[in-house]
Amino acid sequence: IDILITMSAPVSDAPAAQIFYKIISNDGVVTKMSEKAVQQSKTLSNLIENLGYTIENIETRDPIPVTNVNGKTMEKVAEWCEKHNADAIPEDNMNVLKTLTIPEWDQKFLKIEDEALFDLILASNFLDIKGLMYYGCKTVSNMAKGKTTAELREIFGINTDEQDAAEGGAVEVA
Repeated sequence: IDILITMSAPVSDAPAAQIFYKIISNDGVVTKMSEKAVQQSKTLSNLIENLGYTIENIETRDPIPVTNVNGKTMEKVAEWCEKHNADAIPEDNMNVLKTLTIPEWDQKFLKIEDEALFDLILASNFLDIKGLMYYGCKTVSNMAKGKTTAELREIFGINTDEQDAAEGGAVEVA
């Protein structure tokens, strides 16, 4: 009689402990982001490494300061990064905007007030989050399609030369 004995390591159904980083915005709002989500941001990843944050000290460390982003925008950034935490980082090439298709979730996510959208694009640029920046820029590009000059001035809050002059701004004449 042959007896076959197999041994294997115990299998655990428990997920691995997730690491969360605390990020503090310029207005004092603390936002948490998972380690996977933080990887979407080259700037945050570099800050974590350069400031010496480790698994062992993360709970006792002060939040990571992000002085160029307000709390409301940082929360939107974190939401986007969590949703896309498993996505590959896009290549650094603004030409992708020509053929970029914005996924449905991102289209809904970016349907926000113009000022909030611009803040989000600025934050994604500062934090070096390529995917969010590309989707945000493509959204603005789509907003501008087919608009008159007057409509674009309204959308983007651009004064005419006459409005600038009336407000006391100097107008250069060539």
